[in-house]
Amino acid sequence: MTGSKFKIGDLVGFLHEKGQGTIISRTGMFYQVLDEDGFDKKCPEHELIEIHGTDFPLSAAAYEKMQSDKKLVIKKSVDTAVPKSISHKQKKALGMWEIDIHAEELKVDLYGMTNGDIFNLQMKTLRAFNEKARLKEVRRLVVIHGVGEGILREEVRRYFTSFYGTTCADADIEEYGKGATEVFIQYE
Repeated sequence: MTGSKFKIGDLVGFLHEKGQGTIISRTGMFYQVLDEDGFDKKCPEHELIEIHGTDFPLSAAAYEKMQSDKKLVIKKSVDTAVPKSISHKQKKALGMWEIDIHAEELKVDLYGMTNGDIFNLQMKTLRAFNEKARLKEVRRLVVIHGVGEGILREEVRRYFTSFYGTTCADADIEEYGKGATEVFIQYE
């Protein structure tokens, strides 16, 4: 199995459908995956995405490096219920941050990257953003992920709901369309 991207027991997502599964065997470039409903699926390697689960360690130093490299772009800090006439500083004090994790917004060269590589970069960016927000005790986040097939949306929500006191909902459709999730964080 040298040169294979996944190993038996790895948790994976499907590139063109919702859900996840566990690798149970490999034959050539195809993997047998036991999905969350108990069904076996035969999938080519390029249609699987590695899922890292709920353990996303990323130090504050790593976040600072990503931010300084311009790979993490916090677009704005606003509260949609606040009149547009208040200052940016006042909006930030209200505790709402927004990030766009569309691949083209990550400010990296995507040439030669697979969909799985891009997905992993998006999740790494999201983890860094979340860590920074939690350090600042930001209570509301908006993650713009796009509509697509719903895979990134589901993983974003799975990631955030793994934290105690965190809930997710669709963001304001009038402002963000259908491709954004609003995250509510409660601190003790």
